[in-house]
Amino acid sequence: MANAASFSVTAALTTNFTNPPLNQILNQLTTVKLDRGNYLLWETLALPILKGYKLDGHLSDECPCPPKLIPLTTQPSGSTVENTGEPS
Repeated sequence: MANAASFSVTAALTTNFTNPPLNQILNQLTTVKLDRGNYLLWETLALPILKGYKLDGHLSDECPCPPKLIPLTTQPSGSTVENTGEPS
C-alpha cells in the first residue's frame, strides 16, 4: 500500500502599485490646452487623472481650499507663528 504524499505550497505575491508623479502625467497633456472649443476633450483626458489622485473634489468645491499660510507652532509657549515661506 502506497502512502499518499501531501504537499503544501504557499506563494507570497506582493504587488506595489504606485501612481507616477502628477506633474509627469499632466505634462503629457500640455498639448491640449483648455479653451472654449475643446472642453469635452480636455475633460475626457484630465478628469480621470484628477479622480485617480483624488483631486476632483477641489474642482467641484467639495473640498475646501488649503490655507495660504501653514501655521507652525514653534514657540515654547504654544503660540502659533505663520509660515511665510521665506527663511527667517
